[in-house]
Formats: sequence, structure tokens, C-alpha cells
Amino acid sequence: MADSATRFTKDTAAKTGASERKIRGDVKIATDIPEEIRDAIRDTPAADNKEGLLMLARQSKKTQKKVSEKLSTGKAKSVKDAVKQIIKEEPNENEVTSLSFAQDTAAKTQRSEAKELTADSAVSSFTQDTATFAHFTPGKPQAHR
Repeated sequence: MADSATRFTKDTAAKTGASERKIRGDVKIATDIPEEIRDAIRDTPAADNKEGLLMLARQSKKTQKKVSEKLSTGKAKSVKDAVKQIIKEEPNENEVTSLSFAQDTAAKTQRSEAKELTADSAVSSFTQDTATFAHFTPGKPQAHR
């Protein structure tokens, strides 16, 4: 199973140009947030926040339900806000994934994706520069195009 998931991630990343990490995050959101939770938060601003959705996907089903209730009733504006509220209300609840852990993981994901984008841009820029200067021969006058 892990091999097929790895192949899927690599194949999808290659076909779409997205990073493998982004694909894994998208799959985690799609598979670890139950349909009933997705339906409950669909019309909230949290539905469009990938960092929040990743945080939600890392929570237990019980906590996901609590978060969705807070979001759908307007008691929380984001997954992060809802998780903070739950931690305050139930400080000994072991099922809530640590907010700092979830934030750190989401931040690492964003930094990694930014690095991959920067590296991709650098390669693309280098390739374009190489093509631009391919006809340049040092020491010879160049005709203006």
C-alpha cells in the first residue's frame, strides 16, 4: 500500500508540476476529513484555508466534530481558533493534537513548498537564461536582433 501511495504521489506530482508534499497534503485532507465534516464546514471561510484543513485532518474524529460545530455555528472563524477554544475548554483532552505541533507542521509544509517553488523558479530562470545566451560567443561581436 505504501508503495502504491508513493507511486501515486510521484506520478501526480510529475503530471501536475505540484510538489510531492503538496500532493500528500491534498490526499491527507481528502482522506482524513470525513464527508460529514467537510459538508458541515463547506460554507465557512475555513473550507478555503489549506493550512487549517491540514490541521483539521490531523485531529481525531471526535475533535474534528467539535471543530466543525464551532465553525458552522460561527463560534470560531478558523480551525486554529476552534482548536484553541477546545484546548481551553478541555485542557486535559488527549484527543486534541497539540496546536503548536499542528502549527509547526503546517509551517514546515509551507516553507518546504516555498523552497520547492523557489528551486523550480531558479531552474526555469536558468534554463531561460541559458537559451537566451546560447548564441553568445565570448570575444566575438554580437549582432543586434
